Amino acid sequence: MSNSDAHPLILQAQVPDAHHNIRLDSAMAILFPSYSRSLHKSWILDGQVKVDGTVVLKPKYKVKAQEVLEVVVSCNIETKW
Repeated sequence: MSNSDAHPLILQAQVPDAHHNIRLDSAMAILFPSYSRSLHKSWILDGQVKVDGTVVLKPKYKVKAQEVLEVVVSCNIETKW
């Protein structure tokens, strides 16, 4: 028997002063290095990235120091019994 449940992956980080005014996709690469740049870009274009609570759909958006980036991605995890 298998059970498929959606578990959200939530990533959150605050933009440090040193990264003020860089592109959102570049900031994500620095703040979430475990994930590829292409995955970051797809998350942005799919509307899964918020900056200070607002969805941002442009990878070239310039982040500001102290803004909070949040990514919420649905992950389907299959469990076998």
